[in-house]
Amino acid sequence: MLSGAAANGILVAAGAAVGCLLRKGIPDRISGYLSDGTALVVLYVGISGAVKGSNVIAIILSFVLSVILMTAITENPVSAAAGKRVSSAIASAAGKSAGMTGFINATLFVCAGAMGIIGSLESGILGNNDILYSKSVIDFVAVMIISSVSGASTVFAAVPTFIYEAFLTLIADSISPFLTDAVVQEMSASGSIVIIGMALNMLGITNLRLSRYILAPFAVIPLCYLPL
Repeated sequence: MLSGAAANGILVAAGAAVGCLLRKGIPDRISGYLSDGTALVVLYVGISGAVKGSNVIAIILSFVLSVILMTAITENPVSAAAGKRVSSAIASAAGKSAGMTGFINATLFVCAGAMGIIGSLESGILGNNDILYSKSVIDFVAVMIISSVSGASTVFAAVPTFIYEAFLTLIADSISPFLTDAVVQEMSASGSIVIIGMALNMLGITNLRLSRYILAPFAVIPLCYLPL
């Protein structure tokens, strides 16, 4: 049942590994151009998804809820300590100079779109992994490019990718009645706005703390059922 999620996680790791190998042979000047070019493509992907949303009030409120929830989580001593341990582990394994940028950018890009949601639901309900397999190939290329400019921490994006899609696959039967086409559209729009923020950060235009907004695609679900 989890072969689609597993394939996606494996190809994300493989794409990141290939990107790291390419990174070693790329001069800094060319790497800068690649980084800007990647950011522009990511910006295009984000805008393409964001314009599909129609419930603007629900999307706005989803970001408000995400900030509230993430602030509560990050300020909790237990979760804050766990987050620091994870960050330290990734930095230690990837190299202190690598930082967390690659991991964060790759995770946001891979997990924020509609393909992961729809593909996981089809995998869990119908046993059909075609969408996740197709997504895996797309993610391989995207993460390879992100890794070539952001470094080794990108490899670890494979872990949240697998956990996220495996979780959705396992609970697909329970949540599918609530994830109508309209709801998935708003979830995708919320996630795409986060991707736009990621692109703006990559271009150096902003320095947004995107971790505060990562729950927006899920916070929008109940809001879609309110008369907003």
